[in-house]
Amino acid sequence: MINSLENGQFFSEYEIDRLTDLGLWKESQSTPAKLAFAGLMLAPIMQIVMKDGHTSMNEFTAIESFVKRIRLEFELATQEDIDSIGMEMGMLPMVPSTWNDKKFLGARAVLAGMLERLTEREAHQVRNALAKAALDIAKAEGGHLITLRSISKDEKPLIHSIVQELRLQTTGGGLELLDKTE
Repeated sequence: MINSLENGQFFSEYEIDRLTDLGLWKESQSTPAKLAFAGLMLAPIMQIVMKDGHTSMNEFTAIESFVKRIRLEFELATQEDIDSIGMEMGMLPMVPSTWNDKKFLGARAVLAGMLERLTEREAHQVRNALAKAALDIAKAEGGHLITLRSISKDEKPLIHSIVQELRLQTTGGGLELLDKTE
């Protein structure tokens, strides 16, 4: 659970505007901040998945595991609400994404700022979960244990930029991700 999000003023007006533009802030939700944060967590993972333009069944399974972790470990939103955001991002095989690189980059930038304002413990938990999910997606892409040859040339720089921007290298999961993608 991310207790920092309980503060009604966690997101600035500017951030709320950016989240609204991304389709992640929904006033109709009882807890729009938590749903938005769930979407922000999902965005870098979906950006890796969508790098090749589609979602494989193995990737879908890995995404579903991450969505379950967001729901159970972080208690941010319901499965249905997170899946709805994921579908817009391209989570389902054979269903085109409405997101593009600009939206994914915008979400990552907002998430990077949010991580700096969480407590150290909460930020570490989120970063570690993101690193593990990114590694799981990279493994799913290759269909077998990750090797240098199983990650596309396009995904390596993307994974490294996500690690750097979100400071995932500060966690054990992030170090493992870097080791497996070097």
